[in-house]
Amino acid sequence: MLFYNIQIIAKILLGFLLAILILKTDFYKKLNRKFAFLAINISFFGIAIYLTRNAESPERAIFWASFFPLGIRLIAPAFLDFCLELVKLDTRGWRIAKYSGYISGIIFYFLSHSKFFYKGATYYSFGYYTQGGILHILWYWSLLLFASLGCYVIIKSHFKADNFLKHKTKYFIFGGVMFLIFACFNTLPMYGFNIYPLGILGEILAIVIGAYAAFENKLIDINILVSKTVLLFVTHLILFIMFLYLVIMLNIDKKEHLFFILSAGAITMLGISVYVSEKSHSYISKRLERILPNTYSFRKQLSRKFEVLLKNFENFDQNLKDTFGSNEVKVIPPHFPVLRGVSSFDAEGLFQKKDSLVIDDLKSNSNLKLAMERENIYAILPLQIFNMDKVMIVGFLILDSSMRNKIYMKEDFELLKMMTYTLATVWYLHRLFQKYINELKEENEKLRQSIKDEYRKSNKIVSEFNGVIENYERMINDEKKQKEILQIELRNNIVREILRTNELLKRCRELSEKLQDYENEMKEKIMKKPPIEKTGLVQVFAIEHGKREMIDQQEFSSIEELENSDFFHFYLPDLNSDSIEIIYIDPEGNKHKIT
Repeated sequence: MLFYNIQIIAKILLGFLLAILILKTDFYKKLNRKFAFLAINISFFGIAIYLTRNAESPERAIFWASFFPLGIRLIAPAFLDFCLELVKLDTRGWRIAKYSGYISGIIFYFLSHSKFFYKGATYYSFGYYTQGGILHILWYWSLLLFASLGCYVIIKSHFKADNFLKHKTKYFIFGGVMFLIFACFNTLPMYGFNIYPLGILGEILAIVIGAYAAFENKLIDINILVSKTVLLFVTHLILFIMFLYLVIMLNIDKKEHLFFILSAGAITMLGISVYVSEKSHSYISKRLERILPNTYSFRKQLSRKFEVLLKNFENFDQNLKDTFGSNEVKVIPPHFPVLRGVSSFDAEGLFQKKDSLVIDDLKSNSNLKLAMERENIYAILPLQIFNMDKVMIVGFLILDSSMRNKIYMKEDFELLKMMTYTLATVWYLHRLFQKYINELKEENEKLRQSIKDEYRKSNKIVSEFNGVIENYERMINDEKKQKEILQIELRNNIVREILRTNELLKRCRELSEKLQDYENEMKEKIMKKPPIEKTGLVQVFAIEHGKREMIDQQEFSSIEELENSDFFHFYLPDLNSDSIEIIYIDPEGNKHKIT
C-alpha cells in the first residue's frame, strides 16, 4: 500500500514540476499554457486518486473521487485542445469538438455527485476503489472519445507532415497513447476486477516521455531544466523516494517510529540534496558543453538574443553580431556576389530547388564546394519572403565554418532554417527602413527650405495680425469706458428708485394709521347700540293618524304676546279638538306645550 502511494505522489509531483517548467519557459505562449493545463489536470487526478485510496470509509472515498473540478473530467478535452494547438488545426468542426469536450466534462463533474455516477466503493488490498454506475459508463466512453480524437489529430498530422514536424509529434504520440492505455488499465477494479493497478508506473513513464517531447519541441528551456532550483527539487524527490522504499523494505509498522524516521529522513535528504544538486549543476553544464560542443551556449543565444534581434530591426547589423558573433554570421543583399566565381543570378537559381547550401552536402569536386571552402563558408541560407504568392529572395545568411562546431544536432540546423523565414522579414524591413530613412532625409531638406520660405511670408502676416490686435484692443478699451458710464447711470437710477420706494412706504404707513383709527371708531359705535331683544319661536304641528307634521311657525317674544295674537286664536278651535299641537320655544331654547 505504501509503495502504491509513493507512485501516486511521484505522479503528482512530476505533473506539477512539468507545468512549472513549461510556464517558466514561456508563460505567454499558447501551446505552453495548454500543455501546462494538461499537466495540472494530471496532478489533480493523482491527488483525487490518493485521497480516494486512503479514505476512511466508502462514503469518504466517493466524496474524494467527485470532489476536484480539475482532474480526470478535463484530461481528455485538455489533451485534445493541446493536440489541436500543436498541429495548428483551428477549423470550425474541431473547435466545436474541443468546446464540447470541456462542456461535457463540466456537466459530468456535477453529475458525479449523484448516486447514478458512483453506486458504491469496494476496498482492495491497495485501497478503496469506487464502483461506477450508468452515468460513469457514459462519461468513460466520452473520455475515450475525446482522447482518441486527440491521438487521431497528431497521428494524422504526423504522417502528412515533413520530417521536422514528424520529429515534433512522434514523442507526443507515444506518450499520449501510453498514458491512455495505462489509465484505462487502472480503471478495471472499478468494474469488479481485482487487479493490482500497475498502470500507475506506465502513467509516470508517459509523463516523463511527455516532458522529453516538450524539451525537444522547445517548450522547456534547457537553462531552466539544469537550474539549481530544479536540480535541488528533483534530487531531493529522488532521494526521498529511495528512502521511503528503504523504509518499506525494512517493514517498519509502528506509527510513532515511522513518523520519526520519515521526519528525520526528510531533513537528512534535504541536506544531502543541497550538496548533490550543487555538484550536479556544474557537472551537467560541463557535460553538456562537452557532449554538444557549444550547442548549449548556441541555444542560449538563440533563445535569448534572437527575440531582441527581431524586435529591434533598426539596429539589425549590430544585433546580428551580438547574437551569433562578430565574424560567424552575416547577411548580404541579393545583388551582392555570394561566392567568387558564382554569380548572384546562378546562386538564386540554385535556391529555387534547395532551401540551403551546406558544404557537407555538396560533392567534393563541385565548383560550389570549392568556392565555399575558398571563402571559408560552412552554409548559405536564403532569406525568402512571400510576395503576391511568389517566393522572393531578399538576401543570404552566410554561416562561417566555425558554426559547424556549434550546430551539432540536425535539429539545431532545422531550427536555424526555420528562423531564417522570420529573419528574412526582419532583414527586408531593415532594408526598407534604411530606404525610408534616406527618403525622409531628402524630404526633411525640402521641408526645411519650404519652412524658411513660409517663415518669410509669415513675418508679414504676423505684422498685419499685430495691427489687427491693436485695433481690437482699442475697441475693447472703448467698450470698457462705455460700460463704466452705463454702470454709473444704472447706479443713479437705482438710488432714485430707492428714494421713491421710501416715499411710497411712508405714505402707506400713514394710510395704515388712518385705517386703524377708522376701525376703532366703528367698534365704539357698534358697542353703543342697544341690545337686540331675544324672541321665541312658535311651531304648529298637525296630528293625523298618530303622525305629526309642522304646518306653520312664527316668532314671539313671550307666551303672553302669543296668547293675545291673532295667530293663536286662529288655531285655538283646532287645539281643543286635539288635531293640532302648538309648541313654544323660548329664547333660552326651552320647549313649552300650549294647551
